[in-house]
Amino acid sequence: MSPDYYEILGVRQSDTETTIRRAIQTANEQLAADASLSPAKRETRTALLQSANAALSMPAARDRYDAALRRLDKSAAGGTMGLLRAPLTWILAGAGLAIAGGLYWQFDREQTRQRIERQRVAAEQQEERRAQEMESRRVAEKQRLLYELREQRESDDNLRQEFNQLRSAESQKKNYVIDDRNIPPPPSTYLNNYESSRRNYEDQRQLTSQNYAREMEERKQADEEAADLRRAKAEVDRQKRYLEQLEREDQYARARREAASRAGR
Repeated sequence: MSPDYYEILGVRQSDTETTIRRAIQTANEQLAADASLSPAKRETRTALLQSANAALSMPAARDRYDAALRRLDKSAAGGTMGLLRAPLTWILAGAGLAIAGGLYWQFDREQTRQRIERQRVAAEQQEERRAQEMESRRVAEKQRLLYELREQRESDDNLRQEFNQLRSAESQKKNYVIDDRNIPPPPSTYLNNYESSRRNYEDQRQLTSQNYAREMEERKQADEEAADLRRAKAEVDRQKRYLEQLEREDQYARARREAASRAGR
């Protein structure tokens, strides 16, 4: 006997398409939320709901299903075997399509899951390589800055040592020969040179710190832009997968309607 999809969904034969689609959606949600069902019962229930969706969601398929129900009612009232053969063939064809559709749906879902998993692993590997490269650049930059700072400190120590030597020589010198041709510079000149060198060193160190902070800010901004780009790409991929799934479902429903139409003939 053909299953009464109207009775299964809890709707009437005179209800609108919107009411029937809402009932199908509610039945699917209840099936997904019911954790007490065994895998076999869940698969059978899923196939039955898919058959109901294929038979009632589209006007043409619904008209054919209503016509099949009317023929079944007439054959049951008349009691003739000739009229029973056509509904029975239609039922077998629908059951076969439902089973095939369920198997194809499981296969497609597994393929989609594997593709998503491969994309996730590839994205994680790419992010890991990018993190390693950024860490290597940070270490190299830090070593470069430390090297420049050490050189600057050594230069500063040399200038300070030279200034101390000159000041010591000036303090030990007792007699000065006044000669217009060779007048040594006053000690204040060396002090001024030292102060100038120290200020240059401080300015250079401050400039280096500012450059380093600016580079860190630029890298942070680049990382944020890359993260935004990855999120946008993931959203585009999700929308694309959703559209592909809708297209597959539409093709599958069209194939089922065509098969049901050929079986009904």
